[in-house]
Amino acid sequence: MRRILTASLRGHARRLVAGGIAIVLSVAYLSAVIITTGPMNAALGKAVAAPYTNADLVVTTSSGELSAGVVRALRQVDGVAAVGLSTSTGVEATYPGGTPGYAVISAVPADQEL
Repeated sequence: MRRILTASLRGHARRLVAGGIAIVLSVAYLSAVIITTGPMNAALGKAVAAPYTNADLVVTTSSGELSAGVVRALRQVDGVAAVGLSTSTGVEATYPGGTPGYAVISAVPADQEL
């Protein structure tokens, strides 16, 4: 039995090496993907949460529109330090070099606390 096994390994050494290389490359690729997706997810989470890091409460509407009257009323609530109206919209833009793309334009609140 041992003789048959060693003869088979000698006769098919190229197949054995090719299979081993395929396994090593597959494990290396999966490791690289797993290692890079963690920091990318963390960076994306921080980028999305950045406008709200100092906010205790975010008020939104289903229509996406919040009137200036509502902002004035929120400023009158006891304990409210700052209120800002923030809007954003998406536009289609052509970047230098003629590459079309999508950009988001956001207003920055005037209050430094926000």
